[in-house]
Amino acid sequence: MAIVEFSDFQCPYCGRFATETLPQIKRDFIDAGVAKFIYRDNPLETIHPFALKASAGRPLARSSKESIGKCTTRFFSRQRELSDTSFLDHAKTLHLDAATFSKCLDGGAAARIKEDKAEASRLGVQSTPIFLIGRVDSKGTIKVTKRINGAAPYETFKAALKELL
Repeated sequence: MAIVEFSDFQCPYCGRFATETLPQIKRDFIDAGVAKFIYRDNPLETIHPFALKASAGRPLARSSKESIGKCTTRFFSRQRELSDTSFLDHAKTLHLDAATFSKCLDGGAAARIKEDKAEASRLGVQSTPIFLIGRVDSKGTIKVTKRINGAAPYETFKAALKELL
């Protein structure tokens, strides 16, 4: 089973999901090995000017689950502090290589973000957060059975995941 989230680091609803609901899903389903969580970037640049840079800064943290979790948590919990000048401070706090992080911010992650945004568009995702829940087949493809729009409460996700069990 998998949950695919299309998200934006400056979206307050995405932030609420990340800080309030995701920890419960992680505890009950992800850590238990019942579900995988797949984060896809969908920065809505017209209304969130620093979301793209936040998305671009994440690849460096992808080297370990612990780092990416800390990076994601930090960006969501400090949404109001995201600015052109804050990203290197975030990198230092997370003990990430500042030079490599700067390259990511300056376009090094553009292809990956463009791919995520194209997939969102193909799936009709126009806002954030959007969650696609389904089964993973033997080829790794997710057969989506449920779509949740917005920062739904934990109980909504719990019911959708239990329905697939």
